[in-house]
Amino acid sequence: MRFLPSLTGRGNLWRVPFLVCAVVVVALAVVSTGALAANPTVNHFSYSGTFTNDDFCGTGATVDGTFAAQGTEWLTPNQPGIFYGNTTTGTDTYTNPANGNMVVINFAGPFTASLVSINPDGGWTELDTHKGLTEQIKTPQGPLLLRDVGYAQLLVTFDGDGNFLSSQIVLDNGPHPDAESGTAGCDVITSALGL
Repeated sequence: MRFLPSLTGRGNLWRVPFLVCAVVVVALAVVSTGALAANPTVNHFSYSGTFTNDDFCGTGATVDGTFAAQGTEWLTPNQPGIFYGNTTTGTDTYTNPANGNMVVINFAGPFTASLVSINPDGGWTELDTHKGLTEQIKTPQGPLLLRDVGYAQLLVTFDGDGNFLSSQIVLDNGPHPDAESGTAGCDVITSALGL
């Protein structure tokens, strides 16, 4: 998964399985290890759509977008400690309706999440592992603007409603400029869109 779900305003869409799976992990903790060795629950998926973000990257400007992805997810992986995994490929496209400028984000690769702790407020902290092309940001016909690629692990904390609270990089074999700065993606996209 890419590091920029907040750009679309769909940031929690892919988090829903995590909340459900966090509860499942706690329940599975009391199940025998023989049952945990069973085959994982696998789901093949694809999604696509359009969106409008009326305050893109905090600029106050409107950006229209499309998104499309396909992949496979493991809702109950049989790997110790991992409560969710997926391999996804996809593309997001952002368009400034005022001038027609466009930016394309491609992403591909495996992702896993391991439960680290369940917090007193009902939220949780997980260790997210990204491999492959987390994001490649470019103009449709033009230059590469930013690329996050390689292997990265982040400690990510969510509240009881599944809303993102914080993240901290614990391993970075990249480059991962957007994960490192938290703003690099917005910086290059807003510039390319002329916002």
